Amino acid sequence: MENSIKRVPALENAEIIQLLNGPEGFTPDGEFLLGPTEVKGFWVACAFCAHGLAGAGGIGKTMAEWITDGSPEWDAWRLDVRRFGSNYASQDYIVKRTIETYTKYYDISYPRSERISSRNLRLSPTYHRLRDLRASFGEKSGWERPNWFSIYEEKAFHGHEPKGWAKRNWSRAIGYEHLQTRENAGLFDETSFNKFEVRGPGALDFLNYICTNQVDVPLGSVVYTQSLNIRGGIESDFTITRLEEERFLIITGTAFGQHDLSLLRLNMPEDGSVEVEDVTSAYACIGLWGPKARTILEKVVKADVSNEAFPYMTSQRFTIGDVPVLAMRVTYVGELGWEFYAPMEYGLRLWDTLWEAGEPEGIVAGGYRAIDSMRLEKGYRYWSGE
Repeated sequence: MENSIKRVPALENAEIIQLLNGPEGFTPDGEFLLGPTEVKGFWVACAFCAHGLAGAGGIGKTMAEWITDGSPEWDAWRLDVRRFGSNYASQDYIVKRTIETYTKYYDISYPRSERISSRNLRLSPTYHRLRDLRASFGEKSGWERPNWFSIYEEKAFHGHEPKGWAKRNWSRAIGYEHLQTRENAGLFDETSFNKFEVRGPGALDFLNYICTNQVDVPLGSVVYTQSLNIRGGIESDFTITRLEEERFLIITGTAFGQHDLSLLRLNMPEDGSVEVEDVTSAYACIGLWGPKARTILEKVVKADVSNEAFPYMTSQRFTIGDVPVLAMRVTYVGELGWEFYAPMEYGLRLWDTLWEAGEPEGIVAGGYRAIDSMRLEKGYRYWSGE
């Protein structure tokens, strides 16, 4: 108070006339809500979680730049309103998550801690099979996803063990899954990936406008590309597969669905020449990677999957056992392999077919921590994290 009086002497004799106490806006993750929405011209800057006055200057600067220039100077992803996906459509879900966050406001936040409230909302068709393999599940965008498989802990003799807090949410199984995928093969459930179809007579021109890489490629080609903001920074990255002349499939990360869908819809032409549809829940995705991936796949397909017949960054349609799939020869772990997309109802049969074929080859079930470890070893980046 003494310092306040020095700056504003009139405060020494001021009287309290009225005391106001209003409700605070809190969010499910304890961060602000800033940025554009899918409605063009409608922006939000709210829910400051008791830090509105402290953050006012930076918030004003960020929002002014965002609205007038198209992109703020600072990376605002952690505050971007589009970080919340469709799982936050339920008010009850939001309340439970927000209460959980608020009750832990002053707790120590350990690395890679998982949420407890409102779990088991979005389940892959392989969920129960993964649970039988003693999967340790994490959650992202409402999806239950395996972080690692505890069944491999007693087999792990790699000797690596993190120190300090990093050891709290960690397992020896991660290193085992990593090494076995490098040496044999790993099977990964990636159903939580977001999937969008972009189609129409203006689809090609639109994607070439919004993407940095050339999208006018032969049918079946897979293109990795980024989308840039007005400052030339990377706004998002994803793969695009050309299914037909005027039909494309975008695959992007689990956490970025709302953000990337908004990016597409805010920039698409308004003449009706382009349609963007979220088809995430229509398809399961199973990844098979490792030096023995081709050997395993050849057991369950009639198609020629040699390098000459099925080159890198291309896609083909065929059946795996009884399951019709769109197979993409891509990798996020730096090993030979494919991502297989099948209608959701075929997802469990797809996993079982590949698992049975892979067991004689030493296949392991892999979690997302192993994916993270392998992509770092390969040098693949993760948007918003690096």
